[in-house]
Amino acid sequence: MRIQANQDTTMQKLHERLSRIKERFESNLAPGYLKILNDATSELVKSGIENKVLKVGDTAPAFRLQDQNGKLRDSADLLSSGPLVLTFYRGFWCPICNADLGYLQHLVKEIEEASATLIAISPEKNEYSKKIRSTQKLSFDLLWDERNAIAEKFGLKHVLRNDVIDVYRDGLNFNLKLYHGDEEWALPIPARFLIDTDGIIRYAESSADHTKRPEPDDLVNALRTITT
Repeated sequence: MRIQANQDTTMQKLHERLSRIKERFESNLAPGYLKILNDATSELVKSGIENKVLKVGDTAPAFRLQDQNGKLRDSADLLSSGPLVLTFYRGFWCPICNADLGYLQHLVKEIEEASATLIAISPEKNEYSKKIRSTQKLSFDLLWDERNAIAEKFGLKHVLRNDVIDVYRDGLNFNLKLYHGDEEWALPIPARFLIDTDGIIRYAESSADHTKRPEPDDLVNALRTITT
């Protein structure tokens, strides 16, 4: 019961913090910019992208990606030692992502006790992964998904609208071309997956609305079902 209570408290704190971050971000944004971003999010939700995301029972795509130190991490090697928890995030510049990754750090002990590995994936180059790992004091690795190649295989990749690019680049000074090292202006929708040692997805949650993040305790509960 104590563990569940701790999870409930962590989940509550996460959602409260995400709400505060969203309110603060929107209050500092010009109304015209806010409307563009909100309209783009609504359009993405209505696009049906979430229906294309890999589901429980699907086989997870294999990957071989660089971590924040440039070391190649292979999904087959990771799965050889236990289940794999993957979380896809947008970038170090996204305050919601920072908070989400920070709260995932609270689950590292439980994940490792289940002989599982937690990995975060984004389209950002190593130097920016190092930045978010340092500021959020993360102990798990962050991998560079160049041009969102793996995110696309999971069904998460989307290309930003031109007006959103203008807001990011000119209004917010979020230079994704610099952060990603490509010209694409694409992002993954945030998502979390639990993959068993056979490479099968046992838990999947995603949201086209980037301000909404998966419940931390749902992930832990799913992990328990495949390790007990």
